[in-house]
Amino acid sequence: MSLTGLLEEVTLPEVLQLLSSLKASGKLSLTRSDRQGLLVVREGRIIYAVSSSVRDTLGSILVARGLVTSDVLRKALALQHEASREVRLGSVLIGIGAIDEKVLREAVTWQIEQIISELISWERGFFKFEGVEISSHGEIEVDVEDFLVPEGITTDRLLLDTRAGALFDGDPIGAGATSASLGRMLNEVQPPELTGELLSEIVSVGCGTVERGILFTAHQGLLKTRAHFGVKEPRRLSTLSLPLSGNSFIARIAERNEIYCGVPPEIRENDAILAALGDPQPNQILIIPMTIGRQVQAVFYGDDGGTDRVMESSQRLELLLLHTQIEMEQNLLSRRKAHLEEKVGRRSGIHRVVKRSEL
Repeated sequence: MSLTGLLEEVTLPEVLQLLSSLKASGKLSLTRSDRQGLLVVREGRIIYAVSSSVRDTLGSILVARGLVTSDVLRKALALQHEASREVRLGSVLIGIGAIDEKVLREAVTWQIEQIISELISWERGFFKFEGVEISSHGEIEVDVEDFLVPEGITTDRLLLDTRAGALFDGDPIGAGATSASLGRMLNEVQPPELTGELLSEIVSVGCGTVERGILFTAHQGLLKTRAHFGVKEPRRLSTLSLPLSGNSFIARIAERNEIYCGVPPEIRENDAILAALGDPQPNQILIIPMTIGRQVQAVFYGDDGGTDRVMESSQRLELLLLHTQIEMEQNLLSRRKAHLEEKVGRRSGIHRVVKRSEL
């Protein structure tokens, strides 16, 4: 059984409400001209979510939120690589006492909530739900499994957290669901990855170039902090959101997709950035955008911290960010190519168009 429709006619919260009421299991694919999204539900509960925006790995999330250090992450990644069998990064971190189960679940849930929030903001696009029998085990990639919540998260809780409304319970979905590999299904939407190793390397090289630095990633048309160093009051950065379409110097440079090094322009829209950085105010700034698929996915900001320090040559940092950008884009294209090749020849199931009146 399949459900299809337009998000202009049936919103994502309404679709999730229907799936929750049916206690459905399967995958909900979302597409629009510039984005893709995928939700996997088991008995009406969301166990996995991904969008084609830049994807932070579990390691980068934990580092950016200050839950583990870069050194601890590198140690855990080394242990994961050296293990005789596949093991999840979260399990390794728990094993060495770096985090506990509660911290791991909070990090995973936070990631899913961010993705749901982004997908709910879509005003146009297509949705397609395909019923799939999902067991508790499957061919799941190690890194992907770190973002699974096996027992699932209720959609009403997620929608309440994103101010989209509440859901209701109902009868189980009827027969007709097909069986599929969960691992294969999860790989259908693969965004660019900003791994913990890349994040640590960017911070390390950035420290040798500038006094203070912030790495922003794009999310829902906003630039949000993912990593930083040298900032005296980092709490201010947690609420900093810069519209990509705005007039701040970071947004301007990102839109032009060029590198800037010089005096910060005196623009009123810069007040939020300068306030988040705190005193002393910078004399020289460095801005390097990262673009994938003609879309800004990340921006590195650095400055002299208001000191007399002469910022070092940024060529090494520029080269690292360019290499990271190319590697992420190549990996993304390779995965998309493999997915499209796999889809060729698949049989089309029976589709049912969902209209608002049915909800």
